[in-house]
Parts: sequence; structure tokens; C-alpha cells
Amino acid sequence: MLKNIRVQNFALIDQAELLFEEGFTVITGETGSGKSILLGAIGLLLGQRADAKIFRNNEQKCVIEAQFEIAGRNWKTFFKQHDLDWDDVLTIRREILPTGKSRSFINDTPVNVSLLKDAGQRLIDIHSQHEQSLIGQRNFQLEILDAIAKNETPLENYAALFKNWQATKKDLEEKIQLQAEWNATADFIRFQWEELENSPLDKVNVKEAEQQVETLEHAEEIQSCLSSTLEILDGPDGINTRLHFAQQNLQKIAKYGEQWESVAQRIKSLLIEVKDIHQEVEGLSDQVSVDPKILNQLQEQLGEIYRLQQKHRLQTPDELHSLKEKWNEQLLGIGNVEEEIAQLQLAIAELESQVLTAGKVIRERRTEAAGTLTTEMSHWLQQLSMEHAQIHVNLTAVAPKIDGCDDIAIMFTANKGMAPQAIQQAASGGEISRVMLALKAVMASRQNLPVMILDEIDQGVSGDVGLKMGQLLQKCAGQMQVIAISHLPQVASKANHHFKVYKEHGANRTLTKVLALDAKTRVQEIAEMLSGKTPTPAAIANAEELLKA
Repeated sequence: MLKNIRVQNFALIDQAELLFEEGFTVITGETGSGKSILLGAIGLLLGQRADAKIFRNNEQKCVIEAQFEIAGRNWKTFFKQHDLDWDDVLTIRREILPTGKSRSFINDTPVNVSLLKDAGQRLIDIHSQHEQSLIGQRNFQLEILDAIAKNETPLENYAALFKNWQATKKDLEEKIQLQAEWNATADFIRFQWEELENSPLDKVNVKEAEQQVETLEHAEEIQSCLSSTLEILDGPDGINTRLHFAQQNLQKIAKYGEQWESVAQRIKSLLIEVKDIHQEVEGLSDQVSVDPKILNQLQEQLGEIYRLQQKHRLQTPDELHSLKEKWNEQLLGIGNVEEEIAQLQLAIAELESQVLTAGKVIRERRTEAAGTLTTEMSHWLQQLSMEHAQIHVNLTAVAPKIDGCDDIAIMFTANKGMAPQAIQQAASGGEISRVMLALKAVMASRQNLPVMILDEIDQGVSGDVGLKMGQLLQKCAGQMQVIAISHLPQVASKANHHFKVYKEHGANRTLTKVLALDAKTRVQEIAEMLSGKTPTPAAIANAEELLKA
């Protein structure tokens, strides 16, 4: 339960602290006194955005702090997950600096605002006046029905399937688009690839062919030079013959000194080298032939390769090979995409079946919950003097959405003999207030929240209906702590605890103050609510009667 809340430098509040107890607490005060300021402070505490208007004094920080008794509730996992220090009392504090920056703490450990929101959703159900406008909205109505149906896990499973289904459909759309793009250019790509495939590109080594063409083009000159070289090396008066004579001469005088033998051996080595050169030149000469047919063939092959390089604005044959490989992969990819499309279509059909099956399970649970909601709300509406009220929940099967395969419409009529209509069209302001309170009563037994805060849920009602509203809030307070901001004396009289909010006007400023009422001051407050600032004896007596009832 909420033990206390402390507010400093917020709106018209300089300093305020409220100590709460179990049961039903009411907060009252004149219009404009600042009752809803407290609700705004709690909203900030639980992660709502702040603006510059929140400061009472723009030179000081705003501090809002609350303590909750959480002993006996399943909070230890939450504390462990977020590295928080465990305590039976959960303390939340938010500090907003004049610069606009804010700091948040849980049990004195700094946390981010999103963690405050997470904690707040576990602690408090806040009903604001704005919430009453939501009752006609599909999402709000489904959330209520799913809470009763306990659809949290089925909805998580369904949502995972739905997202996978949608993602797979998107993949299919992309593959179909890719297939269309490739098909649009497939003939062109195939023509280009076939031109390269039928070209000499894979048959000819360009560097070797270029060298061979160079040789063939100058074959006569090369043959003439090689023949002359062979004559020089081994002709009648060639190098080989002259070296033989030189070697013989040196060997004749070798007996006169080792130096002549050494020179003779060196000439012998030259003879071996000259012989080897002669053989190599002779072999090269045999390889050189004047063959116009081969030359023409090579020139044509190289010309075709050069043409393709120029056509595709490439510099080397290797780049042509890469281009051909790229086109080949694209042509193969067209067939692969067709196979992938077929597989995706099968996957989509299977996922759609799973989504529809999961949606059917959720619909069955919602249908059962709709009956429960209708029965229980009808009961509570009768308790709120709406004996002839009828409420129905219409579920309609629709194409799958992220939250299921259903549309919903809560139908309502407060009058006997009239057909129910959509609740946002059929209910007046006071009737909406009673419907919302009945809804809160239904949900109180199902929400594992320690605190419910209601901001003028009794708007648009009065008299005996207000009294019954107060009695209903009393019943709800048996299951959770209920704090209600109210303008009705009948509702206020049924509270276990009572705070009054009022304005105090000083010489230079106006402040909002909060006073915890005792039995005597409570009679005075309720009497003022009944008849005005100066209550009559009859109003005081009426107030006393209300408090005793």
C-alpha cells in the first residue's frame, strides 16, 4: 500500500506530506484548490514528462517522494533484476532541477525514468478524468477483456506468430520485387553473358597470345637474325672454331706453366657455353615459323577480346571474367529466387494457419470473458441505481491484427425498452462515471495492484447514486487501497480516511495546503460540501448522518 507521499516545490505546493493508511481514503476540496495537483505529482513520480510550469520556485528543485509497503508481494525478482537493494518498504523519489534535468531513485539507487514507469505499473492503477473518454476505444475495451480473460501469455504467443508472419510476407514482397527486376533485365543479361561465353575469353591467354602475335608478325626478321647468329657461333670461321684453335695453342704451352693450363680450361668452359647457346638458338629457330593462318586466328581472337573490353569499358581480361561471373550468378539467382518465393509462400500459409489458430484461442477466451464482464458489470450497475441498464460485449471476427483477430464494441443502454448502442454514444456523463466505477469494481479483484487512485470518477452524479458509489468504493477498498479525489459529500462520507486540500493566500503568494481531517473537522468539511462555506445546522446534521450510515 501507499504509506506516504512528500511533495516539495511543485505547482502551488511549497511543502506537503500525506500519510496514508489501508482502506478507502478520500481527498476533497473546493474547485481549483489543487486536488488534481497531487495526482499530477504522483504521475511525475511514476515517470510522466515534466515541463517548466511545475516549479513553485524556479530557483529550487522539485522533489516528489513516496513510500510503498510491499512486504508479502512478489517484488524480490524485480529488485534482483535491476540490482536494487531489497527492503519491505519501496521508496521512489524523483528530483527535477530548474534546468529541466531530472534524477530518479528507487531505494536511493539511481534509476532511469522507464524503470519508474515499470515500477508504477506494478503499484498503482490511476483513473484520470481523461480515462473516461477511452471507454469507447477498441484498444481500451480489448485490454479490459484480455485482463479478465488472463490473455497475457496467449497474446504474447500470438503476437510473436503475427510478427513472424508479417515479416515473412515482407520478405516475399521483396523477393517478388527482386524477381520482377531481374526478369525485366534477364534477356539482356543472358545475351551479354552468352556473348562473353561464346567469345575467345576462356580459350586464350591474352598475354601469351599477344607475345605469339608479336613473334609471328616479325617471323622473317627473327629467322634471319637467328640464322646469322648460328653462323657466327658455329660457322667455318665462327666463334666455336676460333675458340678450338685458341684452346689447342694454349695446351701446347701448358707444359711451360700452370697459368697457361688455367687459361686453356677457361676457354674450354667457353666452348661448352657456346655449344649450349647454339643449341638453344637452334631450338628457338625451329619454333619460329611464318604461318599467316595462325597469325590471323590469333589477331581475330585478341581483337574480339579488345572489342569486349572497350564495349564494357573495362581495362583487363580479368575484369571481363569478373563481369561474366557476376552475370552468371544473376542468371542462377533468378532460378534461386523462384525457389525461395515458393518456399516463402509455403511458410506464409503455415504461419497464417498458426496465427488464425492462436487468434481463435484468444477469441474463445475473450468470448468467455465477455460473458463474465457483462454479468459482473450488470451487477455493479444495479448497485449504482441503474436497475434497467443493459450492457453487452460484441466481438466480431476480423482479419488478423497485432492484438488478435477480433473487433470489439461494448454496447450499453441505461433505459428499459431501448436497444443497446455503442457505449460512447449511449451513455451520459454521469452514466459513464458509473460504468467506469463498475468497471473498476470488476477489475479490482483481478488486478494484483496494491493501490487504485480515482480522479473524480463520481463526476456527473449526485445524491443517492453518489452514496452508492461511496459504498462501492468501500467494497473495493477491501481488496486494495483506494484513494479517490471527489466532490461528492456522499462519496466522502464512506471513506475511512479524509484529506482536505485548500488554498492559503499570503501577502505575496498563494499556496496549496493539505490537511488530514479528524472526526470533528470531517463533519465540518462534509457539511460545507453539502451547503457551502457556512454550513447550516441542517447541513451539519446531514453530514453527521452520512458519516454514521
